[in-house]
Amino acid sequence: SGILTIESDVRGAVLSEDSAFLKDITVKTTSVNQDLMNLEKLLHSDKYASDLPRLKLLVQQKIAFNDSVANAFRKNGKQEAETIIATGRGRLLRDSIASIISKIDNGKKAELITSIYDNRRNSLQARLWGVIMAIIACGLLVYAFWYILNLSSRQRRVIEDLNESRRKIKE
Repeated sequence: SGILTIESDVRGAVLSEDSAFLKDITVKTTSVNQDLMNLEKLLHSDKYASDLPRLKLLVQQKIAFNDSVANAFRKNGKQEAETIIATGRGRLLRDSIASIISKIDNGKKAELITSIYDNRRNSLQARLWGVIMAIIACGLLVYAFWYILNLSSRQRRVIEDLNESRRKIKE
């Protein structure tokens, strides 16, 4: 969007014949270059290896084109700047930049959708394993309860048998 702002400022200066539009063009150009470097850091994968150099080249050409229009306006006036604009080179560069950005954006959206799908699938698997573990834990708890009751019942019978045996001995 920074490159579009620069283009808009240059066109605004030419159309209105007011060079005040051009006062921040250097700062905006620096910002565009910084954004481009940040984008290169974010998109370091092989998938975008061919797109990034092309994008960088097109952005630099677009900046040079905007600078040439601005310089022509400053030196020779509106007529000279309009002649350069009329070549259509700026529009071609802008559209090429937009095309590459759209391609990268669509690729990133596809990666994001894949990641979201994988996360959903993994969360469903984790939930399923959680339910399975809860069922196993409940089963083990029921088994332990049954085992304790069974053991208690056997101990009571052994105690009753001992008591019976003691009573028989006493008689």
